[in-house]
Amino acid sequence: MGKPALSLTFTGGPELVQALRTLPESVQGRVLLEALKRAAQPVIEDAARLAPRRRAAGVAASLVIEVVRGADGGKTIAVGPDPAHFYGIFLEFGTRHMPARPFMRPAWDAQVQKVLDQLVGELRAAIERAARRHGRRR
Repeated sequence: MGKPALSLTFTGGPELVQALRTLPESVQGRVLLEALKRAAQPVIEDAARLAPRRRAAGVAASLVIEVVRGADGGKTIAVGPDPAHFYGIFLEFGTRHMPARPFMRPAWDAQVQKVLDQLVGELRAAIERAARRHGRRR
């Protein structure tokens, strides 16, 4: 999938960020990535529903959530068609021969609040679980 076309930086929620930082570094990234993957699921479902069907068979079923390494070396997620369905990018943004038929951005716009709410809930639950597990080992 490559570089994400759309990026979200989580700011705010200082108590979540602080709680995440109290976990061992080996757990922090895993907790965040799993929460991001689960929170992105509504975008995948909505994009699959919105994806063009004619002459683009398979794009809706090809939508995936991938872990990618950012330019700074950190990990993040990318949501979109799998590499075999690369032409989904052409549908989303259009070409000089074809108008755009966006389905990813409208899905994001429709689901952004749900994604953020779910992300906060997922992070809280994951941090509590990891903290309990880590606390038992000491």
